[in-house]
Amino acid sequence: MINNSVMNKIIEKLLGVLGKIPNDKLLHFTISLIIFEISFKLLNLIKSIDINSKYIIAAFITVFVIICKEIYDSSKKEHSFELLDIISGVIGLLVGYLIMII
Repeated sequence: MINNSVMNKIIEKLLGVLGKIPNDKLLHFTISLIIFEISFKLLNLIKSIDINSKYIIAAFITVFVIICKEIYDSSKKEHSFELLDIISGVIGLLVGYLIMII
């Protein structure tokens, strides 16, 4: 069992790392996680699709939305296409998947 002082140090380190991540990237992470979860839940209403296909389709939907958002951003003068936004979104998708299978 982990004692409180070790747990507090782990939490402090985690918060330190999270504090260095730009809010924009955390937003992409969170929104992608939510899109994946909602897509999967909606696909779950279709009984004829097997579970693995639902995960794959939900992932494709999420990646499609992430890329479309970046393409849209690149069309605006004050924004640009950012690969780190896509990476943040994909990480959110993967975390969403892990949450669902655990």
